[in-house]
Amino acid sequence: MFSDNNDPVGFRNNATHQQKLTASNLEALIHPREKLWFGVSLVWSILIYICLLVTLMLFLFAPIFAILGLFTQGLWLGYLRGNSIRVSETQFSEVYAAAQKNCEKLNMPIPAMYIIQSGGVLNAFATRFLMRDYVVLYSEIVEMAYEQGAEALEFVMAHELAHVKRGHLKKRVWILPALLTPFLGKAYRRACEYTCDRFGAHCVPEGAVSGLISLSAGKHLYKQVKVNQFAAQVYHETGFWVWFSEVLSTHPRLPKRLATLLSLESVSRSVATHPAPEAVYGPTKGQPNKHQASAAVNLGSSKEIGRIGQKLV
Repeated sequence: MFSDNNDPVGFRNNATHQQKLTASNLEALIHPREKLWFGVSLVWSILIYICLLVTLMLFLFAPIFAILGLFTQGLWLGYLRGNSIRVSETQFSEVYAAAQKNCEKLNMPIPAMYIIQSGGVLNAFATRFLMRDYVVLYSEIVEMAYEQGAEALEFVMAHELAHVKRGHLKKRVWILPALLTPFLGKAYRRACEYTCDRFGAHCVPEGAVSGLISLSAGKHLYKQVKVNQFAAQVYHETGFWVWFSEVLSTHPRLPKRLATLLSLESVSRSVATHPAPEAVYGPTKGQPNKHQASAAVNLGSSKEIGRIGQKLV
């Protein structure tokens, strides 16, 4: 019932007991979980907005970057093909025959293969452009084969051919986001290197040790390296910076790769029994040079080597 002045019964009396909301008593009325879930919702929303923004930017700029990347790679490969020496049955025929042998073992066709001057760097690499695979050998490692023996070159060649066989190059398109993710992409690529080392050792077990050590010591000094001591550096050369540099690298440390390969029976047996390599290319075929007689002395104890390698598997 309303009074004559239209006030509810008791309203004026009750109003005298009500307090105006201030900042302090307003805070007391807020349920604590409201702020908690608002914070969670805000963080989640920001993440979603960032993802949407990144997705939009990728959608807009990815084609531009893809075209630029394709153009840059095509330009680089064009220079490579235009200035390198194409390996064939009549050009570096011994190298071509070694590639044929490895490809037969891997059950794959021979990709286009080139030799390029490397400025003293001893290595090789595989690449891919417009659905075509290429293997490039640096001239230093080819010189090493002609001068001192083919096993190291054949192992390195088999390693690069394994990248093609396993499809590592064409798979990169499908896992590009992962490859760009810190640590994850590098971990995958290091695992690929271990796989290719194993493929190379399967094809040329007698060249696995010299092939890896020569990448570190060069084409002359590798014969003086004590294999077991080099592999044992996995346990002696440690620390944060050694570990962190490997985590950020696409390749495992060479001593670790060596020790891992030495755990394979075919490689460890070859280290223990295979004689020093003889030159199988060129006019000195079958004639070991004066350094080869002592090359096998530095292989170390095969039992110790085996123990080092097995610990890393």
